Amino acid sequence: MEAGTFVIALVMSAIFPMAELSPPPPALLQPHSSLYTRKGPEDRLLVSGGPSNVCPSVHTAIGLQTQTLYEDDTAQAMDEVVEGLRYSFQTRNNWTLPLVGTGSYGLYAVLANLLEPGDTVLVGVNGFWGNRAAEVARNLIGVKVVTLVKEAAEVFSLGELEAALRKYKPNVLFLVHGESSTGVLQDFTGIGDLCHK
Repeated sequence: MEAGTFVIALVMSAIFPMAELSPPPPALLQPHSSLYTRKGPEDRLLVSGGPSNVCPSVHTAIGLQTQTLYEDDTAQAMDEVVEGLRYSFQTRNNWTLPLVGTGSYGLYAVLANLLEPGDTVLVGVNGFWGNRAAEVARNLIGVKVVTLVKEAAEVFSLGELEAALRKYKPNVLFLVHGESSTGVLQDFTGIGDLCHK
């Protein structure tokens, strides 16, 4: 396994046990920023994309004045998000930034920034998002895409992943932690260790 192999995951705890993490930034220890706790007629709503069921409180919130990108409170909220991202990914990179977009936009941003021409990515496909990740990777120039395919809603065993990692020696391993199209949850325990072999 090459040293450059990565596991892309929303839940990083399987890879970085809590004992190895740096302490969280102060903003994450506070209940909420002023953006979320305002009271009175100036209440605003920070809006992001994504389909979800709408409850009555959401309908009420939608009627509030929206928060624009150019206000001080937005800058403060974004600074807090950036601190949280740096903590989550254990980096001090000054170019850490949140991207607002669809799930496909996120897949593209991650893969386009991790993969270079000549790289190989091994994509675990067991539902919509694994298929989508493979499709996005195939559109990147010079990237070899190898898929490890399971029936929808089945998970990959450590043995299957280890055999595929040894066979294909990818630069990046892409697995979906929570496959929303089927409801399956891929356990990441031990996968980080496989990638470091």
